[in-house]
Amino acid sequence: LIVCSCGISHAPAMTGSTTSQTSGDHDAGAAALEAAAWGLLSASSLILGAVLGIVRLPGTTVRAMLMAFGGGALIEALSIELFGHIIHLQEDVGPKITWISIVSGIAGGLLFAGLNEVLNAQGAFFAEGVNCQVSCEALEGTAAA
Repeated sequence: LIVCSCGISHAPAMTGSTTSQTSGDHDAGAAALEAAAWGLLSASSLILGAVLGIVRLPGTTVRAMLMAFGGGALIEALSIELFGHIIHLQEDVGPKITWISIVSGIAGGLLFAGLNEVLNAQGAFFAEGVNCQVSCEALEGTAAA
């Protein structure tokens, strides 16, 4: 068995006496080309989005929906990456690691929300461009009174 970087054991491929080294290299080259093609296809959305933004900027509602979708996709990808590994660890450690991960994720979310509220109460909302103008006008109005 061969243990790869993901930690899973794989059986080595069975090779016959008729298989030459060049056909193995050809298969690896074809796999590399296929991986490069999929990578270019997935990265093309960046170029398409940039061209669309330069040619015709979508309205604020469409931009908000696209940003929300992108943020959700990023969080989902992160969750799969982090918690997928936990599921593999569960086979060795048991379900305790899953519960620890769930509780840690919830605690981290609550910590973030709490710190966000504390920072906003201390004036961190001034960093946002739209709120800055409104807040500065409000502060000027209270200072003048």
